[in-house]
Amino acid sequence: MILGLSLLAPPASAQSLDAARASGMVGERSDGYAVARETATPAVRQMVDKVNRERGQIYAKRAREQRVSPEQVGKFYAAEIAAKAPAGTWIMSSSGAWSRK
Repeated sequence: MILGLSLLAPPASAQSLDAARASGMVGERSDGYAVARETATPAVRQMVDKVNRERGQIYAKRAREQRVSPEQVGKFYAAEIAAKAPAGTWIMSSSGAWSRK
């Protein structure tokens, strides 16, 4: 079991990501990674790439600490991310279906 995890992001990045999610340009997948949706601007796509690189590093570190796979950590974080995402965020289920929060 993965315990005591908290995904931390710098405030400026979090605010920008929240705005992009609320606008519908960015969604969250069930694997713990963000996805730039078809309406995303190049700047938003670049931000999503950066966020996903940072998340991947966090997931890998936590996986080593917890002795689980990075994929397991990502799935664990996905629920936390979805719960904290602003209204209007697109959330992808594990079956691949999109719904709006």
